[in-house]
Amino acid sequence: MKTAAISAAGAMLAACGKAPPEPDQEKLSEAANNIQSTSEALLLDPEKMNQLLTEAREVNPQIWARWVEIRTEFPGETGRSGYRKLGGGIIYEERDGFMIILTAKHLFKSPGADNALKPVKITQSHLDNGLEMYCKQFGNADNYYRLVDGAGDLAALVIKTDRKTTMDLLAIADPKPGSTVYSLGNPSGNELPTLFPTKTLMPNRLSQDDGGFLVSREGFAEQASGDPVYDKDGVMGLVYREADRPERVIITTIKDKLEAMIEEIEKAKKDLV
Repeated sequence: MKTAAISAAGAMLAACGKAPPEPDQEKLSEAANNIQSTSEALLLDPEKMNQLLTEAREVNPQIWARWVEIRTEFPGETGRSGYRKLGGGIIYEERDGFMIILTAKHLFKSPGADNALKPVKITQSHLDNGLEMYCKQFGNADNYYRLVDGAGDLAALVIKTDRKTTMDLLAIADPKPGSTVYSLGNPSGNELPTLFPTKTLMPNRLSQDDGGFLVSREGFAEQASGDPVYDKDGVMGLVYREADRPERVIITTIKDKLEAMIEEIEKAKKDLV
């Protein structure tokens, strides 16, 4: 049975407005020079990092509570580094024993691989009482999750859990080129008590191959694939880092892709009952 929240998502997402006009390039470049960028210098300055982390948390507090770290590996492997992937995701909704995480599709699928990678660990190490799910404990992987493909690099991880937690639908925002955006993540995969913040400008150059926005690598130098890109209005997209093209990052947009996934998300939940 469909939840009221998910059923309402289609109507909410269908109300997407027209794409905003592209900002003036000169002004965009000037503004970019005035923003505190994430860099090695920030890593060496704890005070500045903490200031930016506080700003990134306060601009949209729900992101802090919903970010997750996802580790995947091929079935049957034992955690060898060559077979494991590490990235992020954001909880879209949790209720009635189901958790839906929006994440990067390529964390689960490798070009040329005969089989898909499976989630083995999903954690929120930055929270005192955060999620810590060791998926292998669930036994047969087919019994506890489904991966719903979206356009581009977007995917929804639908998980059956015994948690009693409820989280309403995550606010999804239209991308606003030229506006200030933030991201949070744990690029090193360490068991850190916090997340690394990024503050930059939403780019305006659309990728031709992924349906997202191109951004220079420096803009999200410390973020991993699947980490959310957001502002006060909601999440605009997820980071997509390309291993074979390290000079660039794509922000995979969500709002234009999620509506088409709602029906498959509901089917996935029924399969897991």
